[in-house]
Amino acid sequence: VVKVLAVGDHAVLVTGEAPSFTFYSIDLTSPGAEAEEKTLLTPSDIYFAASDGTYLYVKNSAGYISIYDEDLESHTLEVDNKLNYDVLAGLSNFAAKDGTIYLFSTGELNAARYYIYDCVNDQVKYDSTSDADVQPALVQSAYVGDSVIFAQISPQEDLENSNRIVCLDKETGAMISVPDVPVPKAFCAYGDSLYTIEGGSIYQYDLDNSDGDYSLEKAGCISMRGDDMRHLNAPKDVALAGGKLAVADSDNYRLALIDLAGGSSLSLIEGGLSAKPVSVDGDDSGVIALLEGGKIRQYSLTGGAFDYRSEYALEGAIDVALRDGFIYALKADGLYMRINDFTKSDEQFTGARRIAACDGGDALYVLFDDEIAVFGSNCHRLPCSLKGDFAEAVDIAADYLGNLTVLYPDRIEQYKNLLTSLEKTSEVQFTSALYSVTASSVELGDGEAYFAAENECLVCKTAATVVNKDEFACEAPTPGQGEPLSFMRPKADVTPIYMPADDARADSAQSLVLAEGESVMAFGALGSPGEGLAYAMQANRLIVIQIAQFEAVTPVSIGKTYEFVSDDAMYGVPYFPALQHAAPTGTRVEAVSDVAGYDGNKWVIVTYDGGRYFAPADKLRPYVAPSEPVAPDGETTGKLYGRAKAGRVGGVVNIYSDLAESDKLLGIVDGKRVEILYEFSDYYKVKYGDVIGFMRKSEVKIGGLTAVQIIAIVLSCVVAVAGAGIFISIAAIKKRNDSAEK
Repeated sequence: VVKVLAVGDHAVLVTGEAPSFTFYSIDLTSPGAEAEEKTLLTPSDIYFAASDGTYLYVKNSAGYISIYDEDLESHTLEVDNKLNYDVLAGLSNFAAKDGTIYLFSTGELNAARYYIYDCVNDQVKYDSTSDADVQPALVQSAYVGDSVIFAQISPQEDLENSNRIVCLDKETGAMISVPDVPVPKAFCAYGDSLYTIEGGSIYQYDLDNSDGDYSLEKAGCISMRGDDMRHLNAPKDVALAGGKLAVADSDNYRLALIDLAGGSSLSLIEGGLSAKPVSVDGDDSGVIALLEGGKIRQYSLTGGAFDYRSEYALEGAIDVALRDGFIYALKADGLYMRINDFTKSDEQFTGARRIAACDGGDALYVLFDDEIAVFGSNCHRLPCSLKGDFAEAVDIAADYLGNLTVLYPDRIEQYKNLLTSLEKTSEVQFTSALYSVTASSVELGDGEAYFAAENECLVCKTAATVVNKDEFACEAPTPGQGEPLSFMRPKADVTPIYMPADDARADSAQSLVLAEGESVMAFGALGSPGEGLAYAMQANRLIVIQIAQFEAVTPVSIGKTYEFVSDDAMYGVPYFPALQHAAPTGTRVEAVSDVAGYDGNKWVIVTYDGGRYFAPADKLRPYVAPSEPVAPDGETTGKLYGRAKAGRVGGVVNIYSDLAESDKLLGIVDGKRVEILYEFSDYYKVKYGDVIGFMRKSEVKIGGLTAVQIIAIVLSCVVAVAGAGIFISIAAIKKRNDSAEK
């Protein structure tokens, strides 16, 4: 808004820049009325607008004028200034009253000029060029009073008095008085009274000519400050809680509450506080307020009302934050969290000024002169390193994504949080030609930034980019089959940070702690190219990392054939069910490499049927091709056979379901013939009848009879001749044979 004008019972707001001004009208008789955009049909390319309180006057640079009443839709005074449009032409300021235009040359192209033009009769009533004894003033802006014109003169006119308010002769435009009025932020006039905004209050000055000389006398002050239910007094901080805006109404010693949905009505959380509130914060659980002297008062939100709960003391506290019901406090020497009592974090720092936390978020943000530091909910500092020049900043706020809003006395700046840097996305200035505020604190709502202006005793809002918890949605991605992968370890002396992939919010950033030698597996860029983010697997969780914090690790090549020892699965990317491929027992794969320390090297990268997969290392054994088949008993079957080899005559050996011997399929008697299917380091895969399983190599004899079988045959013959007494000798022979086999 560049100008605010009163037209009847309406306020007319002028926005934008000439010649493309946009006009809005607000009905001041209707509480809570919103600004309605209006289209002025004539003239085209409006450069100047003025009001006398009843009508709106607009003029273009060609000298054409239109006059509107308060609805901004009809021409109340018919103007046909075709005869004198050349007099009104140019980029000149003007004031108006009762259908008369008072036109001031800017002096940029010509000497100072002053005209009085009667709009109704299309008549120039005065032209200063015809009066050589008069030197009109160069004027920036003016209002027509009953007796004089109140004007703000141009710096070209009088450097010493420039930008001050003066009185001009209505008939000639000459300066007749330089009143002792401080330079205001804005001014207007009505009748013979001048109104200015100075230091947050509206002052009234009345024109006095009792002694023959014009002077302005201060008649009173219409203060913006107050202690009733329509005014605030030095509001220091604002915070959203339960859909309402809590205000630290400092000089009124109270906590005020603004109902944002109820026409901005004011109520109290608590008045008559023992000390001035200097900071306030809130969430859906309630409100906390920091009072001068270190008292922290807590209020619970129940049934739409805020009820006092308890008071704590933390001497030296300078700011507070409330997040998910937990109270955090900031002191010059560190960050404190209250559980049973306030406990200080291990992080030591100095120079901190403000703390912010997003409702429902994970991080705490602390404002320093040269950075915004990020802390986890446990008050441990994260290596986010959000550097910048924030020496002039007065407050910060964060949305659910972790994007930051930085408040300065004269502006708001918004930044995208890139974990280790900030990218400025927008800026809103609080100053204009007629109006300005000095901001002191900021809070983020639904598409709005609310800020307190302590000196002006105002709470204001402006449009802002804000993402809240309720509107945020993120779904972790599934990597594609065969997507390019890389293994990475943190660079030396770097503690990396990460975001959970199903969240992907800077506000949820955490330090990434890896075991010695552990790496992550990265794939797929995330976000814009300048952000340098990528998805990665750390053990069995999908995360988001900053690639710049890592360096590549080369896997160790293998180049051997392996075989699955039990039914399991291979994965395109570990732990993603959608990318798994069944691998029955005996499935042969070609091992490519290890995984460079990822997930404790639990995986081996293999190829199978033209695809790349991750296979569990503990489910693989090196594949050894069987020897050339030897047929027993002179047969030529093309198959390899062996016999069960027990430790005693008539002994039994086992066939197992897997190499871990976790399940015994059956036991077979010494000497029984089995078919050898595959050979492993310590086992044979065998077939006995319809049963396929695994036997220990030490319990299988390839070809011929086993030593125990030979002993059994000899024993049966000898016993028939010599009796059982010979058994001791036979047992000795068995031991020698066993030793020979070993």
